[in-house]
Amino acid sequence: MIPLSTSYNFYDLVWRCQIKIHVGVFGEKHFWFLPALLNSFAENWANADLHIDYAEIGEKHLDLIRDIFPSATFRLVDMSVISSGGHSVRASHNVQLRYSFLCDVVKDGENILFIDADMIIHKSPEDLLIDFKEADLVITTKKGKFPLNAAVIFTRKNVKTLEFFRRYLIQTNELLLNQSEVVRRTKVDGSPDQSIFIDLLGIRSHIKNPNVQEVYVVGQDLQMSCRVIPCEVLNQTESVPLSAKTFIYHVKSGWHRALIDGGKFSRNRRKVDSEEILRLWAYHNVSGLRKGLNSYAKNILKEQSNFGLKVREYQKGGIFPSEMHLICAIFKSLEVSLVVESGRRNGFSTEYMAQSLPEVKIFSIELDRGGQNKERESFLKGFDNLELLYGNTIRLLPKILKRVRPNPSLQNIGIVIDGPKGLRAILLAHKIIKNHHQVKCIVIHDMRKRELGRLSLTRAIADRIFDRIMFSDDLEVDESFLELDSIVFGEDWSTDSWVPYKKGFELVGSYGPTLAIIVPSKTDMVYNNRWLSLVLKLNGSRGAHLLMRFLLKGST
Repeated sequence: MIPLSTSYNFYDLVWRCQIKIHVGVFGEKHFWFLPALLNSFAENWANADLHIDYAEIGEKHLDLIRDIFPSATFRLVDMSVISSGGHSVRASHNVQLRYSFLCDVVKDGENILFIDADMIIHKSPEDLLIDFKEADLVITTKKGKFPLNAAVIFTRKNVKTLEFFRRYLIQTNELLLNQSEVVRRTKVDGSPDQSIFIDLLGIRSHIKNPNVQEVYVVGQDLQMSCRVIPCEVLNQTESVPLSAKTFIYHVKSGWHRALIDGGKFSRNRRKVDSEEILRLWAYHNVSGLRKGLNSYAKNILKEQSNFGLKVREYQKGGIFPSEMHLICAIFKSLEVSLVVESGRRNGFSTEYMAQSLPEVKIFSIELDRGGQNKERESFLKGFDNLELLYGNTIRLLPKILKRVRPNPSLQNIGIVIDGPKGLRAILLAHKIIKNHHQVKCIVIHDMRKRELGRLSLTRAIADRIFDRIMFSDDLEVDESFLELDSIVFGEDWSTDSWVPYKKGFELVGSYGPTLAIIVPSKTDMVYNNRWLSLVLKLNGSRGAHLLMRFLLKGST
């Protein structure tokens, strides 16, 4: 049994405020586990002193997740890169990040909980760890071929532990230079870094005994006390149902292919056994991605001005000026260099973007050349950064992307979809995300909460299909919105006239027509969404409305 304290003295309470949690993230692949991890901290360990050390991750990626857990500290670490690839090298990078943090950030005597990025905090382990605060090292073990899992290590900075982590790094890097030894150690201990860890402490015989909870280590003259906690308590790596006794779940490398790469579960990690942890991770992943995007949009609206526009006049039926301001602010913040607009109609949004983003190349596509399109074309041709095209976006978009591919300055792409509408717009967005990973943001217009007196099926499906999505009506309407949109709310009244939250005589539940803003995540790029396939089959039938009622159950 693991002792749990039931009462604490003053020093225990102070200690709880001093524990540091460290997560090391090297490279973009492991970055995609951070949204779920950060959201699980926000919901289940809100007072955590969380530190994230990272390397080789773009700052824009981080800007989109920082506010999931605002108190977290992010630190860029300059680290040497070993020239070979694979999981073993990433493990070495993680050891390097941990040692750097221990040397540069942690004070003598402070306790640190090292965890990997691919984890979910199920509940705070502070009460558990109080009983281990005097140990030099606390490790997690389990039954099976590879008993030790070094993804979770609890330690206290002192001369002994600092020397341990120094040797741990040096010997791991030395081992990686011998590829045949890497293969052998991986077969024996699961990974090269775990093999070095075991040898450094001299605990190979101890970790295979499930009844051992404390070891006095004398391996390589380190003379440290090492405590043992079962993995099922602090580092659950197995595909099992959720349990009240588990504090941290670890979706280790065996999960990665299914969670992040869109692959299938394996024979050893079956989907049927993994359902509960899979749902838990998916919940925290989507919640984190959306929380981060929503906060990002709010922040950039505060920072961006109205671009000093001189748009001649609002064209009835166009995207609201406040919505265009949001589109341009997000595109500018994401450093979009190329915009493809699908559906130009009267050209108000086209003119707004051409003026607001003069350094951005814009391709504006309209289905045909007749009527108003021809009248507005002569004026719009005056913008040097704008090219007007006619035809089907699904056919034209690959040609545009092929055309700009040789130009490295045009690889950050933003898409505005104001035609086609409804479910076809969602299908177009989904195809773009799946096939064109250089697309950084997609905006779909006309995604208000209610249409024709009922909750919008289109919005409900978009909300289910895309992981990192927000809607412009999620943002608080302030005076700046009303000022920008004053040219929309005219005196001429018709069924197409707008006032806030109302179109004609219809209450729409949203401030205006409303944008869906999608900044594709890794899971958006790789998953074939079953909801989309089902909706397209049911489109226009009573089955679609039944599906809508199911999707919106509990949200009304």
